[in-house]
Amino acid sequence: MKSSNTLNSVIAKYSHILTGIVFTATSVLPLATSAIAQTATPALTITANTRTPLIPASSEVIYRITVVATSAAAAKKVKITAMLPTGFTYDKELTMLTNKAVIAGTKPTNGANTLIWDNYTIPASGSINIFFTAKASATPGAYSMRSLKVDYYKSDTGTPVITNPTDPLSVATTSATSENVTLKPIPPTPTLTIAPSTGSTTTVAPICGQPGSQGLGVDLTGIVNTYYKPTMQSVAAGTKIIEIASGAAKGVAHDIKPGDLVLIAQMQDASINITNTEAYGSGSTTNQGSGQTSMGSSGLYEYAIADSTVLAASGNVNLTLTKPLINTYTSAAATTTSGQKRFQVIRVPQYASAKILGTLYASPWDGNVGGIFAVDAFGTFDFNNQRISVNEAGFRGGYGPRNSYQSASTGFVAQTASTLGSGKGEGVAGTPRYLATKSLSNVDPTTKAPIWTGGFTDNGTTNGYPGGDTGRGAPANAGGGADYHNAGGGGGGNGGNGGQGGLPWEGSPTGIQDAGGRPGSSSLTNIPTPVKVFMGGGGGGGEANDAPAGVPGGAGGGIVMLRAGTIVGSGTIYANGTNGDRGSYQANPDGAGGGGAGGTVLIQSRNPSAPTIDIQAKGGNGGNTEQDAFYDYVRLTPVTIPANQNSNDGYSPIITLNGVTTGGYPYSSSRAPHGPGGGGAGGIILYNVTTANYIQSNALVTGGLSGHSDDPSPNSTLAPRGGKTQNSHGATAGSSGQLVRFTGGDDLFSDLNAQTACSPANLAMLVSTSTPTAAPGDVVSYKMSVTNPASSGGATAVSFDNQLPTGFSYTSTSSIVLNGGTVAASRSTTVNPTAGSTRPTWGTFLIPPGAKVEINFTATIGASVPNGVYHDKAYSIYPDPLRTSANPNATITKSYGEANAAGIITETGGDITVIRRSVPLVWNLAPNQRIVRR
Repeated sequence: MKSSNTLNSVIAKYSHILTGIVFTATSVLPLATSAIAQTATPALTITANTRTPLIPASSEVIYRITVVATSAAAAKKVKITAMLPTGFTYDKELTMLTNKAVIAGTKPTNGANTLIWDNYTIPASGSINIFFTAKASATPGAYSMRSLKVDYYKSDTGTPVITNPTDPLSVATTSATSENVTLKPIPPTPTLTIAPSTGSTTTVAPICGQPGSQGLGVDLTGIVNTYYKPTMQSVAAGTKIIEIASGAAKGVAHDIKPGDLVLIAQMQDASINITNTEAYGSGSTTNQGSGQTSMGSSGLYEYAIADSTVLAASGNVNLTLTKPLINTYTSAAATTTSGQKRFQVIRVPQYASAKILGTLYASPWDGNVGGIFAVDAFGTFDFNNQRISVNEAGFRGGYGPRNSYQSASTGFVAQTASTLGSGKGEGVAGTPRYLATKSLSNVDPTTKAPIWTGGFTDNGTTNGYPGGDTGRGAPANAGGGADYHNAGGGGGGNGGNGGQGGLPWEGSPTGIQDAGGRPGSSSLTNIPTPVKVFMGGGGGGGEANDAPAGVPGGAGGGIVMLRAGTIVGSGTIYANGTNGDRGSYQANPDGAGGGGAGGTVLIQSRNPSAPTIDIQAKGGNGGNTEQDAFYDYVRLTPVTIPANQNSNDGYSPIITLNGVTTGGYPYSSSRAPHGPGGGGAGGIILYNVTTANYIQSNALVTGGLSGHSDDPSPNSTLAPRGGKTQNSHGATAGSSGQLVRFTGGDDLFSDLNAQTACSPANLAMLVSTSTPTAAPGDVVSYKMSVTNPASSGGATAVSFDNQLPTGFSYTSTSSIVLNGGTVAASRSTTVNPTAGSTRPTWGTFLIPPGAKVEINFTATIGASVPNGVYHDKAYSIYPDPLRTSANPNATITKSYGEANAAGIITETGGDITVIRRSVPLVWNLAPNQRIVRR
């Protein structure tokens, strides 16, 4: 605390450092001169303190400067000057309390380091309290105000009485420290490096899926995946059998049948350090209690083809795969050294083509399964101005039951979960005991968006995380729980780090401590590639001594895995984390929850695509604290400031804002800030859509904002706040995530939906003509149609080659008709071969099962073509979907009009008979006679 009484002895002691004043023997005697004589001399004291003594670097510092009149005389034209620590800058003024004082002056400008409040009047026994915030330096360390003083006059026009210096830099005897601030380092976000390519499709045995097995042109809405829980087991790479646990599967009730596509994904497998120090999580004190020692297999996944049946209603059977697994997967219960490990099996529908009819979403993660939306479309996937949403479908937020702050912990991990601190969030390192849960209660009848309702789950075990489920340490990408009295929970991590939870209430028995939940760490060590996908980490709970069920953190975003031949239309993908819960219970503030991190969106398109998709994988905001106002705002009309008001029970100034006059609200010292929640980190967006700008310009992976103290109350009877601003009270925002465009060579399953049911597509060619008889010089019409049976595999990059009869030449294309999900790779249906060509070609096209291409074109018969029957030949050529690295250019050709093994041509629908027209011969024998030869 910087504090000084105005005494002549003080002036003499500090006269050598007072700016602009030369003190001599007469300088200390002006009070006795007639020029400024008055019945009483005003005397002021000035003090400063901070409500944020220990916060992360670059955060907001809250200062309070108090000036009190200690004599019976009023102080006029009062000027307060404060020099902030080096690197600190003024941000905004929270509020000003005036005890019978008059506000008539100016306040500092934003960004200033030297702050001046000028031209105030403080009556006898009156005071001024100024609350303001400053942005702290980015450099960690201990900081003190460089100087603080007050100048004032005896009258509005008189000469200055004195200048009050307090703790100048050159005074070594000052011991007050109440305004000192210590800035701690922000836990570092890992520096990501470019990871080497993971290989291409030639490194993995081909997956023989069944593109289109779920239908052609399907209208999609709701949940389309089925989620199967494996038993507790470790399935080694190279094996083919996964044991499915008994009980009904989650999601849509579809059995797994032979030939179905399934996704196997490791959701949790990270390891953490469990010491009760800043080494918690990562094992390094540099990270201040956040992170992991290893991610293990977390995030790994692969596609496989089922070779047996699993009933969605019962499970309890072995799932056999057609080919051995690439990775090892593990599900195991938590132990004293490890959190739970989980992988899941998801049935992925395969469509020939599909269109979104209403919002698509995933079943939320429940600790065993869920959280992933995965679809495979061989042909077009049309967004149809609709959306895919996995908001809050990821790892869940933590909470802690109502806690008495007298026994609250200040550690990173607490052994007794029910009495010390609030709960940690859920993440890749395990599932804690206390979780905020969401369940589907309804679907909006108009937008078809899911409506989730919240609840609380006590898993009933002593500890889910090794060492304990509460305390401010953050396990891997999960946010840490708040410690001590009403601190805020940490934000979850994914593409970046989450934010730190806010400081506790300053009225805590031992003062403000570094008790906010630590931020969940990034899931990444390298630039992300399609080899791994992660759900957003859940936010940590706010410490609550009033809310019976605690204050939960927000859930992380889930995972979207969309693979399609061609993506068209406009739409939105949401994979956002949700906000931490607000810190309030009835009229009492509590610590707020940390925000959940954004999830992961993976988009793979095999053909040129130009969709207009807005993609969001944003972190949720930290929760705000409520009822933290410095004033009691419950009155709508101004109140009269009592004449006997003292310096401890201040009143707000009476103001008029937008025509509404308010003010005079009593200041309450018990309404000091409590701990807002830290923001959740941004998520991860990975895509290989050819037209990149359609994704990049519409993608958001921003981190969530920190929560703030004094969230505007939802009570509609409260008066306007008069422009009063909020403060983060030590909470920080989550960092941004990652937006990366990858190539096909980075994706082990880039040609997944180009594969067939272990056999190539069986295209059928047909040529017909509407001009079966013609003469030389005539223009004739052809119709060439190519059909892919619904029972066949799909064909990609198909080109068509028509070998016209000798003497015929191509003229023009009348029309190209696409149906059943077929797509022209050129995105145009009017591209013509070169006029005059004798072997015109068209393409390329993507033809899913059950689809068809029809090309109508014309040709001209040469003038010298003799009479006869002329036969047309046609070919469809496309890459062999089962091609290998030894023969990467292998193709399949389907023909029309070729002779069979016996030399007989059986396909004659395109035959044209050419007959030269006869020319009459006329001999004139005489003027009136002639012979006509017929």
